[in-house]
Amino acid sequence: MLRQQREHADRLRLRVVGVATPSPELDTAWTWSAARLASFVARVPGVGTGLMAGFASSRPGWGDARPGYAWFFGRDACWCGDALLAAGLFTEARLTLEFLAHTADVTGKVAHEVTASGVAHYDAADATPLFLRYACAYAEWTGDVHTIRSLWPQIRAAVAFVRANGADRNGLPDNRGVGHGWIESGPLGGGSITSYTASIWIDALRRLQPLAARMGDEPLRRQLARLEGRARRAFEGSLRDPITGLLYLQLGTDGTPVRELTALAAVPIALGVDGHVSAQHILARLGSDEFSTPWGVRLISRQDARYRPRGYHFGAVWPLFTGWTALAAYARRDGALGWRLLLANARCAQLRSRGAFDEVLDGDTGAAAGVCADQAWSAAMLISPFIQGVVGMQPSALAATCTIDPQWPAHWAGASLHGLRVGKSRFSLAMESHRGRSAGGGMHRYAVRLDDGPPLSLRFGRGRAARTVTLEPGREVTVEQRASRQPAAAGRGDDGTR
Repeated sequence: MLRQQREHADRLRLRVVGVATPSPELDTAWTWSAARLASFVARVPGVGTGLMAGFASSRPGWGDARPGYAWFFGRDACWCGDALLAAGLFTEARLTLEFLAHTADVTGKVAHEVTASGVAHYDAADATPLFLRYACAYAEWTGDVHTIRSLWPQIRAAVAFVRANGADRNGLPDNRGVGHGWIESGPLGGGSITSYTASIWIDALRRLQPLAARMGDEPLRRQLARLEGRARRAFEGSLRDPITGLLYLQLGTDGTPVRELTALAAVPIALGVDGHVSAQHILARLGSDEFSTPWGVRLISRQDARYRPRGYHFGAVWPLFTGWTALAAYARRDGALGWRLLLANARCAQLRSRGAFDEVLDGDTGAAAGVCADQAWSAAMLISPFIQGVVGMQPSALAATCTIDPQWPAHWAGASLHGLRVGKSRFSLAMESHRGRSAGGGMHRYAVRLDDGPPLSLRFGRGRAARTVTLEPGREVTVEQRASRQPAAAGRGDDGTR
């Protein structure tokens, strides 16, 4: 068994994206997170192959039938799917997507949990919009039209399910009679329309339209365009405070706005749905001591009377929330905050079990505070913010293009990555910084090489300063670009160097 595990690890290293940076903490945690994330893709005879949520010892009572979270979870798989794709694990990403499609209910609703004995629970309102968004991400990264076409009936059914549960009536998904929109229990549970689920639905609608066109499904494309317009109007009209400009957490079952700021506010920002100026205020609070700790981001403020440091949905730190906030920071070009939070997740790999990322941490001490000591999406939230935020990869495999819009830590002199994947193309990227060791910027010089597959068009940066090059076999391309100006990192030890 040990020999088989070693051989499996060796094969995995050949497939996964490799990273070498000035931060030993990041590099070590990257290797662990990729290995752990791949380990959650499991096959159960008679049930299927998909992504399990986590591994840990079973416990008496509610947890005596499973070790940790060793069931297949819908929402977990979708958030982890982003990281599988970013890490180059396309096969695992496909198996994860197919499992969600094949275990969906006849209504099109995606499962929240599927047990190892094949029993399915359909009690999450966010799983179906997340599945639609994940299908789009899979196509954007892999260009695998064959798989998307084979799953198109399930994708259409998922759209129809969300439409039938609020999107046609109110413009946004309604949780009433559907399930929980993230918060399952605790003092913040019970919302009917949440800004979290609504933003996922809007992002899915935006990304599904070009995919529907590619599938030749013009009626659905037109329907998606109408739904997106209606959803965006409803999002701004019913979920944004007209005085402060801040998003509500949710609307209660009677339509009353719930105004509390939580870490969930990072999701609309990270997805680009909340582009309001108030997003800067949200990030400033989430990045402050009110929410942030050296080990991550609390769900609610420690100043809230309901705050409990080990409260599962009312206080504890989740690496998942930390990753969401890091993604939101990078989306708003705050690379210093993004890097600080990314490092907090990297350190999780060494806190207890070597290479395992806890599900939940005590909001006051950082001690383990959750059911699962080896959680999939906790490992995923190192990979996604690094590739999408620090490296700034935005793939479009169907068009054989990729944008690279990095936000490197200002103190880095260089970094290199190999095995980056877009469609059937693999490439390597090396960065050298010149006069760029201060927040004032400088120049970045990139050496990029196509290692395998067909030619790929790379676009560096954005706006008028963007540079586009074509990668072809046997030819290294060099690009120079002015470094983006980054806010200075706050606090000692935030640079990740030793």
